[in-house]
Amino acid sequence: MKYFLRKLRIGERRGFTVIEAFVGISILLIGLVGPLMLVNSNLQAGRFSRDQITSYYLAQEAIEMVREVRDENFLNGGVDWLSGISSQCYQAASTIRGCRVDGRPGVVASATIMPCSNCPNSAVLRVDTNTGRYGYAGSTLSRFYRYIQLEDIDGGSGVIVRVRVGFDTGRYIQKYTTTDYLRDWDPR
Repeated sequence: MKYFLRKLRIGERRGFTVIEAFVGISILLIGLVGPLMLVNSNLQAGRFSRDQITSYYLAQEAIEMVREVRDENFLNGGVDWLSGISSQCYQAASTIRGCRVDGRPGVVASATIMPCSNCPNSAVLRVDTNTGRYGYAGSTLSRFYRYIQLEDIDGGSGVIVRVRVGFDTGRYIQKYTTTDYLRDWDPR
């Protein structure tokens, strides 16, 4: 009888089997992987939303710069309302032409609009890491590009401004187009 009691006590102290350990680890991993995948997808969605908002503001900034050129020309008087904007900014049916639009480099200087013959490849924006400001004179290449195209309407008294902004998501290029209509302040 003592022999059987000793065997029984020894049998009670045995550990988990390999199958029990495997099932326990599997349940633990399923419990951890699900929330981690959820956190990862939320981080990616947050980055994408941030880039969408940035591209929206970059497009709005470009439209404001074209308006600034129009308004400065009106205030200077006697100057063509789109003076300072190259004819290469006008959209051609066969080629992708346009202009790069850069913000104010200083307090006094006005917006700079430069032709780009190979848009969007030559219109990649740079970012100044100190200020976070986008332009073509920054220190680091950004993931964004931006260029404008103009289309004449109403015999030269109006123009359609199309701003094309895009950014590299890592998998594909996300593209946006914003359109605005500008008219001459002083039609003579």
